[in-house]
Amino acid sequence: MFAIAVELLAGRYTATQFNDRSQPEWPPHPARLFSALVAAWADSEEPDPGERAALRWLEDQGAPDIHCGEDHWRTVVTHYVPVNDATALIRDVSSSTYEPVESARQAVADAQRSGDEKATQRALVALTKAEAKAVADAAKAGALTGHETASMAIGVLEVLPENRGKQGRTYPTIIPDRPTVWFVWPTAQASGQDRGALDALLGRVARIGHSSTLVACRCDETGPESKPAWVPGGSAGEARRVRVPRTGLIDRLELAFQMHHGEEPRTLPAGMVNYHQPRQARTQARRPRLGGDWYVLGFTERKFPAATQVLAVARATRNALLTHGVQPSPEILSGHQRQPGGSGPTPPLERPHLAVVPLLNAGNPHSDGTIYGVALVLPAECPAEDRRAVEGALRTWATVGDHDEFKLTLPARSDGRSAHYTLADLGVDRSKAGSEPQWLNTALTDRRKTTTRDYWCRPAKRWLTVTPIALDRFPGNLRSPKPEARDRAEAEAAAVVARACVNAGLADRPEDVKVTIRLDAPLVGIPASPAGRNTPGQRQFPGFQTGGGVPRACVHAEIEFPEPVRGPVLIGAGRYLGYGLCLPRDQKPEAK
Repeated sequence: MFAIAVELLAGRYTATQFNDRSQPEWPPHPARLFSALVAAWADSEEPDPGERAALRWLEDQGAPDIHCGEDHWRTVVTHYVPVNDATALIRDVSSSTYEPVESARQAVADAQRSGDEKATQRALVALTKAEAKAVADAAKAGALTGHETASMAIGVLEVLPENRGKQGRTYPTIIPDRPTVWFVWPTAQASGQDRGALDALLGRVARIGHSSTLVACRCDETGPESKPAWVPGGSAGEARRVRVPRTGLIDRLELAFQMHHGEEPRTLPAGMVNYHQPRQARTQARRPRLGGDWYVLGFTERKFPAATQVLAVARATRNALLTHGVQPSPEILSGHQRQPGGSGPTPPLERPHLAVVPLLNAGNPHSDGTIYGVALVLPAECPAEDRRAVEGALRTWATVGDHDEFKLTLPARSDGRSAHYTLADLGVDRSKAGSEPQWLNTALTDRRKTTTRDYWCRPAKRWLTVTPIALDRFPGNLRSPKPEARDRAEAEAAAVVARACVNAGLADRPEDVKVTIRLDAPLVGIPASPAGRNTPGQRQFPGFQTGGGVPRACVHAEIEFPEPVRGPVLIGAGRYLGYGLCLPRDQKPEAK
């Protein structure tokens, strides 16, 4: 085995993708490391032939395995910087003025190596004359003649940074969770001479990618303990194209330098290889704690609540179940521990209980967030006694009116009028794979896909919020006008969401979950988070408060897990009342 460790001294990696300069490159391409080694070798006054031979050996080893941390993208911001090529002189100094100076210096060096004293004296006299002429030409070019125009004066002032024109620059950057990147050739066997030469070269490599990416590199005989994050291979649809060393690359780099001399636009003449992430596939997608059976009720009469009534619908449904269930209310319905004697405050239940989840029209180009139904979601581990308590409350509720209808009354609005709705078509979607839904009543013959369990519970890595996530703790000012304060708040909110995913049984560690915080909705037709600014004409979800009246900050989010998880993805402090409901987006199903 042969391994090279590259430590990112600033903890970040700034480099652009070879085919998109607005996007960051990750993982670092092995060809970048090889080019940095070639540059370190060629920068010597007399490049060492032994080091060149070691580079030839390295380029023959092919594509290495890459061990690196997960990538966390820093937001790409355009910076406007002064250009470096302002016209500072009234009259340009021809390059022919300075070329004789360089030639004279080379002649002096050649004469001194030859040992010919007379030739050396003649070369020194020629060099003195060339330097004097260059100084005189430069002074003449910058001297005033009395015939300068206003445009010439402006050209001279452009040498000052505040007067130069500014151009946009972007610096796409990755901040990995581990600062050391390893390139490992598992079957390579380097000789002691090649290893020593490469180690000496690595000690002279100061950066890889952008000049701000400072690195410390070394050879290592043991390599990393972790498994590789990226390995060569993979199908075109799933793989990432990575530039790697190939046989003859050092010759191509030398030839390219003779053409551009490090100044003209250029491309890296490396080989291209597919890389993929080797992951151990789960035999079965992870099942969340709220992964039990669903009891689904659909709204009738073409009268549907709007998305902004999610909390009102959830609380009204839960209150109806509490009213029509046995008394005192069982823990599965109340979400609180029973107290002996039935008096005094009741602490919240420590285990999962029934979640009341309004089901919105979401996930297609014509979605508007209309609530088509309500799902009563049982925990994955639900005792038979708890299941009977839920079904008993449903049966009692249905007997109040017609046997196939459930009357629902929402609290009075600002005008003092209550909203009345009818729920029907009670059905059960079993959590067991392969089981068919059991519709207990079929008043609605044309069921909407968004009211089925399968629509919300397909295994996927990437999930987008439909209803906002109520955070378990305050993250800071997400709307701060100061970028630093806003970034800190978003980072804290992302950490809270990641921990909520662990609490919901969707991941083992918070660092395994990639979260992007948003205040607007990531899906079409869905209202914004209540943490966003009140924009005229923009719909927003209502704020969330706990049963004790404690307000919670709410955010939308895009969540990516390292492996597919099975829904429902319900996270955050409001998960038992329909907040924090996410939709799988690995595929884009059609909904109606």
